[in-house]
Amino acid sequence: MTISLLIVDNELEWCDQIKEHLEKRPNIEVVGILHRAEDAVKTAPELNPHVILLDMLFGKGRMGGITAIERLRASSVTSKILVFSTIGEEDKVFSALQAGANSYVWKAEGLEDIADAVEATSQGISVCSPTIARKLEKRLDHLLKRLYGISLKEILRGEAEEGTGASGESPISR
Repeated sequence: MTISLLIVDNELEWCDQIKEHLEKRPNIEVVGILHRAEDAVKTAPELNPHVILLDMLFGKGRMGGITAIERLRASSVTSKILVFSTIGEEDKVFSALQAGANSYVWKAEGLEDIADAVEATSQGISVCSPTIARKLEKRLDHLLKRLYGISLKEILRGEAEEGTGASGESPISR
């Protein structure tokens, strides 16, 4: 199966570089390159790509990546959304995932890792850069401790017992 891909990023040189690299893989076809998030919201329903590779920042006064994700998810678009960005503020990562992004990787990961992420995301596999995964782990651990009085590591080691949380609910029976 050929993966149709829409690239959305305001850095023209980067778009050309990523397109050239991705199209070396016989199973990836770049069906469009857009430089504004608002154009992606308008164009994606027509193109209906398997994956949208979306940057987060598009400049002052422009629609950002999170708003674009929300609008794409509210539309008829069924594409998987892979966010790739240079920003790593925790709130941006979580906001993008909460808005409906399927995966989130750093541009600094390298072109080969981004190509792998496109392929995985197209198959419904969520991909996160290791740094992002650590942030997600820390946030989940914090929430589990606050809500249930137990750490993520305790759950993963099998030390959690049902009903042991501070709320009386079990984090492992959900």
